[in-house]
Amino acid sequence: MDEGTIKREGRFFGFDFARAVSAAGIFAVHYIQETGLRAPISSGLFIAAQEWGFIFVTVFFIMSGALLEMRHSASAGTFRIFPFYRKRAASIYPAFYLVYAVVLVLWLLFGKETFSHLLRPELLFTVAGVDGYFASTFDTCYLIGEWFLGALIFLYLLFPLLSKTMEKSEPAVWCALLVLYAVFFNRPLLSQAPVTNIFSCLVCFAFGVTFARHKLYFEKRTLIPGAAVFVLSLLPGLKSALGSNLTSHLTGTGLFIILFFAGEAVMKKEVPCRLFSRISRLSYPFYLVHHVILGAGLNVLFRQISLPETPWKYAPAAAVILFAVSIAAARVVEILLQLFKRQRS
Repeated sequence: MDEGTIKREGRFFGFDFARAVSAAGIFAVHYIQETGLRAPISSGLFIAAQEWGFIFVTVFFIMSGALLEMRHSASAGTFRIFPFYRKRAASIYPAFYLVYAVVLVLWLLFGKETFSHLLRPELLFTVAGVDGYFASTFDTCYLIGEWFLGALIFLYLLFPLLSKTMEKSEPAVWCALLVLYAVFFNRPLLSQAPVTNIFSCLVCFAFGVTFARHKLYFEKRTLIPGAAVFVLSLLPGLKSALGSNLTSHLTGTGLFIILFFAGEAVMKKEVPCRLFSRISRLSYPFYLVHHVILGAGLNVLFRQISLPETPWKYAPAAAVILFAVSIAAARVVEILLQLFKRQRS
């Protein structure tokens, strides 16, 4: 496989496909959690929705580490830490603040939030973009987005150190990471579940860095062990033997490899390429808005229209509609940010 099949017009098709599928998967997880739609699925084949959420987040962290390392390698020794941080901040905070402000205004208008509850020291977690990550530890002002946004911000901060130390001694870095992972394997850190603590997230992120450092995106044979890990991690009894934390990470790692190479094949066609590339590009604002869309949309569909409490007959159509609305809202966020940038320039 040559580089031309991986990259065209500055985009990596396998990553775009994996990111788009992960966005849809996380949406499906939250849809299932909101509606409680579980019963008709065989318990022998079904992994709890929350665990699938962690699996897709694992894919997301691996992608983030890999893409950052690929861009770092492409900089050919010109990497500068402060421009790196500035670019990462520009990719996160404008959309976050915009969506937060809009949702806050709506919440205040409908009486779901008050200024007295917001004007307190914990608002600093929101200013930093880590309110979701620390929501289980402190009474933060968490309104939008995902817990993993805060984790990603910490991983961005650690990336220059991680990449530099891996250049000097990758085995030593992995030994240190695995020791930390083992220490906090079944131990809560700051009242967080082991699967969400920073060391768990860092191991997934570091695998992405290693994936890029060794150019495994050029190696189709990587698909064989990746698929094997994915299948084996789904076997009954493995979770009880290894723990849900390690099992979720193994499943997510295998799924990432499968999605990446599947994307390389699927995205050779123009229609799926356009579709998945668009969803991939909108994935960040999509993560910011989809909880709000789900909450409001399900309230309209399943309460005001008086659909059944367990609406299996309507579930697929409702999910497609709400997913499309979330994508449309993400596109609106993107347009508003583009207009703001034009005004500034």
